[in-house]
Amino acid sequence: SDGSSCPSKPAVLFAYDSRKDKFQKIRNLFPYISPRGPATPEGLCFEAMMDQYEATNRDKKTYFLNFSDGWPQFNSGKLHFYRGPARKFTKKQVQKMEQKGITVLSYFITQADLNNIYQSDKDNFVEMYGSGAKFINVENTTSVARTLNQMFLKRGNQ
Repeated sequence: SDGSSCPSKPAVLFAYDSRKDKFQKIRNLFPYISPRGPATPEGLCFEAMMDQYEATNRDKKTYFLNFSDGWPQFNSGKLHFYRGPARKFTKKQVQKMEQKGITVLSYFITQADLNNIYQSDKDNFVEMYGSGAKFINVENTTSVARTLNQMFLKRGNQ
């Protein structure tokens, strides 16, 4: 069997850990990583990884970077995770990270003109990520660098 009759399940891949991996690992490994299917169960994945997140303390600042298409969803078999409940669940996981002192920055990535993103999509994304919500065109890496620098400078002054 090709496995197509088996329902898929959300999964988390720990491919890079900045505490022990060198950045070269991203260059070497990431070209071979590809998602399968139309699912982005980010809130579920955040919860599954929660014990991996180290709280910020006076000696160490912790940052959580997320790249998203803006729609937390997963539907397979009996598991239906989408719309309002998925957004609220994702927001709850983001709040848990922030309570640990983790700075969350989440990018809504698109190939579209940023001015053409539906306002409801923007509102939903901001609902989940609050001030950590950023909107970027995937082809403009300069905007990623700019927002990261702003985040690091802001945290450095606190």
